[in-house]
Amino acid sequence: MPRTREFLTDREMVITRPEEMKKLTPQQKRDIYRDLRNKSKKMIDALTLIAESKLLPEKQLRKIFTSENVGNLVSALTGEKNKMTDRTPWHDQMTREIAIRSIEVCNVRAMHSKLGAILGDVYNRAWLAVNATIPKEK
Repeated sequence: MPRTREFLTDREMVITRPEEMKKLTPQQKRDIYRDLRNKSKKMIDALTLIAESKLLPEKQLRKIFTSENVGNLVSALTGEKNKMTDRTPWHDQMTREIAIRSIEVCNVRAMHSKLGAILGDVYNRAWLAVNATIPKEK
């Protein structure tokens, strides 16, 4: 996270230093967590707007959403680099969400191809496998 500094204040940077976090009062921790949640939601909303809108040409979108940085985000959300024992139910739900939406997009694309019927069956089986492996949280 080399660019973290650009988005986080000195007060928020404390989350990168566990020894400093231990020194904070419960109220200080709550305030930092709340600020990080709010700031993170705004960043995600901004990225979503950029990705969904026609504000930028595809060439610019490719510079923002590279395979590498999107891959790093997906890896972090899914806990891919964690040991299986360190993955949490939250990681599982993120994995499920990414997989289900990806399968649905691929399935729609497949329906418009010459192999639509065959691929549709494959994607439906993949969708069932994901749902059987990681049930949706209630």
